[in-house]
Amino acid sequence: MSGCYHLAFLKGKFDTAAKTVSIDLPYETRDSIGRVVAKDFKPGVTIDPNKTAGMSITAAFQAVVSNTSTSEFINGWAPFATAPRVDLAVGRANADPAGLEYTPATLDGSSFSGTVTGLTPTTNTVFARTCFGAECSFTKLTPAS
Repeated sequence: MSGCYHLAFLKGKFDTAAKTVSIDLPYETRDSIGRVVAKDFKPGVTIDPNKTAGMSITAAFQAVVSNTSTSEFINGWAPFATAPRVDLAVGRANADPAGLEYTPATLDGSSFSGTVTGLTPTTNTVFARTCFGAECSFTKLTPAS
């Protein structure tokens, strides 16, 4: 057994029909003695999956120990943006936008700006990914030859 402890108990729900999990994690959530449990969780950050004991989001009845055999869990979930965000990437015009490596752009109200590198005659397309929550959309701009 590992020496894990609980940072916080959060309210949430499982919707098995829709295959979704909802968890309320307010900013500045504190543990039972008043310590902030997720100091990096602030508006604008992206929450990425992180496995502990082979599980990312877990529901378990725990008397002594819980593990992948005694829990229901979800792995492989998409990153979640806590505020609107825009990211930029460069690739081939026919590239799958979801498989590109993006860098964050700067948001200013309803506009964004950013710099991309790596444009070549074959990787000549700029992709923009906009996300809010787990919903993302993509667009691209390929200059005319």
